[in-house]
Amino acid sequence: MATHFQISPDGAFLYHHSLSAYKEIIHGFALRKNPATGLEVSYGLNGYQPHSQVLENRHNLMATFFSLNATDKGKETCLVTLNQIHSDEIVVAEDLASPEQPVVGDGLLTRRPGLLLAIQTADCMPILILDPKGGTVAAVHAGWRGTLKRIVEKAIRRMQNRFGSDPEQCIAVVGPSIRNCCYSVGAEVFSAYEGEFSHASSLFTPFSEAVSNLQKPIAQKKWFLDLPSACKQQLLECGLEGAKIFADPPCTACDTQRFFSHRADAGQCGRMMAVIGVLPASS
Repeated sequence: MATHFQISPDGAFLYHHSLSAYKEIIHGFALRKNPATGLEVSYGLNGYQPHSQVLENRHNLMATFFSLNATDKGKETCLVTLNQIHSDEIVVAEDLASPEQPVVGDGLLTRRPGLLLAIQTADCMPILILDPKGGTVAAVHAGWRGTLKRIVEKAIRRMQNRFGSDPEQCIAVVGPSIRNCCYSVGAEVFSAYEGEFSHASSLFTPFSEAVSNLQKPIAQKKWFLDLPSACKQQLLECGLEGAKIFADPPCTACDTQRFFSHRADAGQCGRMMAVIGVLPASS
């Protein structure tokens, strides 16, 4: 596991040292299993677990967050979720008439205390962003499609335009997601990235199957894609400092005991949840 991530005392979620330094922020990356029971805990309404169970799982996760942050402010907060569709749609949480009702999109941002932004993943990147000076936070869901559409760039630009965030002040953390050690993609993905990014070749590692009787590799058909590196490059281009970008997450497909992985679990799995929000001020 990447050294910047630490596990919560109860073993229910991971947190990151760069965000934990800000006590007005609550954040975490939920894990696959309940550490007390060893049973799987899904936070996504994808049918893997019953709807009522998922809602209970979410409630319990929030209670754990607040308990371990030694605060009783949970009743003053609202968990904001999305119907994720691999888009580049960014939603400003305080613009929602009913923040507790999911809307379509793949990115959330807010600077209103009490709105906890949540992203569901099982290989795709959960990206948590903090502007510590302006008090704005963002949560972004990005797989290869969202990355191709530059969703994390668009989230930073929206933070700038809406709340005046300075990218140089922002901190970004890529949570548990599939790494290039496990993420093979086809020629169509390679071609799409090559057409969009001048640095595309640095994001792909080719592999070839040898044909013994020909003693030479067959035509290249697959590559390994490094999504966290693609995310980091976009954040750098937005103006974030390299030292404030943490894009070295643990690989979900390598550790299916700890993480759900759509790829490793052949599509039959639940969803983890990444959360970030600004705590309500003390009364």
